Amino acid sequence: MMFVCLCATLVSGSSWTARTYPKEQVDIWTQRLEPIPDVNSEFTSLDSVTMDDSESNAVQFDARTRWPGFISDSRDPGLCSGLYSFAAASMATDRLAIHGVATTVLSPQYLLSCGPKCRGCKRCGISDTMNNVESIGFVSESCFPYVSEKARVPQCPANCKNGSKFTPIRPKTVYKEFTVKDDVSTNGPLVVLMKIFPSFNRYSSGIYSPSPDEQYVSGEPVLIVGWGTEGDSGYYIVKCFRGASFGERGYARVTNRIRLWFGEGFGVSFEQ
Repeated sequence: MMFVCLCATLVSGSSWTARTYPKEQVDIWTQRLEPIPDVNSEFTSLDSVTMDDSESNAVQFDARTRWPGFISDSRDPGLCSGLYSFAAASMATDRLAIHGVATTVLSPQYLLSCGPKCRGCKRCGISDTMNNVESIGFVSESCFPYVSEKARVPQCPANCKNGSKFTPIRPKTVYKEFTVKDDVSTNGPLVVLMKIFPSFNRYSSGIYSPSPDEQYVSGEPVLIVGWGTEGDSGYYIVKCFRGASFGERGYARVTNRIRLWFGEGFGVSFEQ
């Protein structure tokens, strides 16, 4: 019989604890990662997202406590690699609630099955995802539930699961954002692409920071939901799409001492 250690251990010289997740789960996380962006493609430059303290007067900010009950839980898409669609639906769900437009969970499946660009569970970059959001908007999870845990993507149906017609919720604007704190503290969580180091797959709690000699291997879409300090360590709070068993109930606090971001952020706004 094989036993998997789920014990948390303090990583030497850091302020975060590690655990051993099942290898099968780590393999899935790794397979879903976005390739390292090319500076000449959809991103204007690497590391262009800025999140310094001059952007916001709030030293501590957490969207979960600023807007209690309006920040949706971390979800795990399973074998599906369409993480930007998951991130976009989660961000829009939170922002709809924050701004009093609607309190409904939005469907990533709608973007995966019906988007005109990059349809399916393959990796879909931020530009194609933004195009899908602009083109078709969102529908509720109850209208089109998520069913692609095994990376099988159904064709776009003509109607909702209950037989009613699609009534998409369309954003007023879909935009790129290079400065983050002011946008997050005003509008809610924002999608960014985070550098992923091998050690992040062992993150359990605390303020994550890779070792100085560690090289990032790829990127993963996450939502920035806040920031803060603990002792002399500053951090950002990110919502990961790895399920509630990962990290701090699906969230991670990551150091602000090194740049962990690729390119620009991605936001949406809605008519109130």
